[in-house]
Amino acid sequence: MQISDSRRALFVHVQKTGGSTVDNVMKDAFDDLREGEARRHAPLTEILEHHPEASDYFIFGFVRNPWARLVSWHAMAMNWREKAEEGKPWAIKKVENVPFAGDIAKNYVDFHSFIMEAPQKWERLRKPQLEYLRAGDREADFIGRTETLASDLQEVFGRLDIPAPESVPRFNTSPHTDYRDYYDDATRQRVAEVYAADIERFGYEF
Repeated sequence: MQISDSRRALFVHVQKTGGSTVDNVMKDAFDDLREGEARRHAPLTEILEHHPEASDYFIFGFVRNPWARLVSWHAMAMNWREKAEEGKPWAIKKVENVPFAGDIAKNYVDFHSFIMEAPQKWERLRKPQLEYLRAGDREADFIGRTETLASDLQEVFGRLDIPAPESVPRFNTSPHTDYRDYYDDATRQRVAEVYAADIERFGYEF
């Protein structure tokens, strides 16, 4: 999450939706940007508990095709595993000290098991993205999409009356091939069930 009090703006960072890119673009554009007291990937409900003053700010966030999002998530965890095995200190620390990272990197190397089993264990893997962007009757004022990140960021900056960035370099991307290559019928259906709310609201298709 990021807050700008001068621009009365609040960014809700839904994990694996291009949020690191948004963070970096915002840091270049806002002089008073602050992370606030809630967790980096906190849902809007939690953010407003810590920062009720931001309830009437311009609130925005991004969502992503659920099938693509989970491929990216798994690829990120496998990168942690690979780098830890190579002896990278940051990766070893992450895999050994962060329960979620360690569990996925060690126990869900197989993508099929990651999709079919890990969401039951980890709420963050089954929580619809829409739930991150709602707090009771309050919903984000603008919900962009990772698939159209650059143009949607222009829309955000336009609403805040700030010059839009000329380019939007991507940060923290996870290497993988086309997400469709990773799925079979069972895993495809599992994601459809877990993320039914996102698929219905945003019209995502496999």
